[in-house]
Amino acid sequence: PSTVLSMSRALVLATCLTVARALHAPTPPCRHALRVTSPRLATKKKVSKKGGARGFGGGAAKQAVKELTPEQLQWRDLKEWVASSGGAADAVRLTDCGGGLRGLKAARDLAKGDEILRIPRSIILDVERAEASPVSGVWRSSGGALPGYLKLGLALLYEVRRGAASDLLPYLAMLPTQDEFAAGGGPAAMWSDDELALTECAHLIDFAKRRRGQSRGEGVPALQPDALAASWAECGLPGEPPGRDELSWAVGAVT
Repeated sequence: PSTVLSMSRALVLATCLTVARALHAPTPPCRHALRVTSPRLATKKKVSKKGGARGFGGGAAKQAVKELTPEQLQWRDLKEWVASSGGAADAVRLTDCGGGLRGLKAARDLAKGDEILRIPRSIILDVERAEASPVSGVWRSSGGALPGYLKLGLALLYEVRRGAASDLLPYLAMLPTQDEFAAGGGPAAMWSDDELALTECAHLIDFAKRRRGQSRGEGVPALQPDALAASWAECGLPGEPPGRDELSWAVGAVT
């Protein structure tokens, strides 16, 4: 196997030792609504406003309208979908954080206590939604003994196969694809053994290999190829039953 890495993945590998030290740091609790808690977040460099160019008749010159990229169009659709569902995402905008990473940036000045993002539970893909989905028949047929992250992965793949019929379509369109994960590094669980070895971080290597097996459903009777194919057909689910690589992508995308 080749150990030649893409530039983005090499940058990820170069920071692994630093990241490894942070693995033991406590994770802050999740919130469905985020608010500014530090006055520093409200600080924004002021930009001087220059008057418009004066031409014939004294009118301001029209500014050229910048064409949106496909990803920006997807983000616009996502924000409109969130708003129509009772949420709010107009205080932030999509931004390129470098190294193949996307993030959110303030779209306007924010004061302490301002709401930044609000996502209604009705459009969140969680275990509760997975349990209410027709895809739950896959694990119910085997007694329901399936980890939550695998239920989420199967629920995501079910929604992907529904295509335009899925009410989560704007969210699905924003998810990174398998090819994008491969090109940009993706979760460590999707790295090859040779790539993991380059980190020289025993803790990360052990974690990534264990997570790889878990995300592929290895050792889970209900997710073995023949059993999954049978239950997928029995439940009348759309498309072909997912393979292990696709399941691993889905788990990595939602966890």
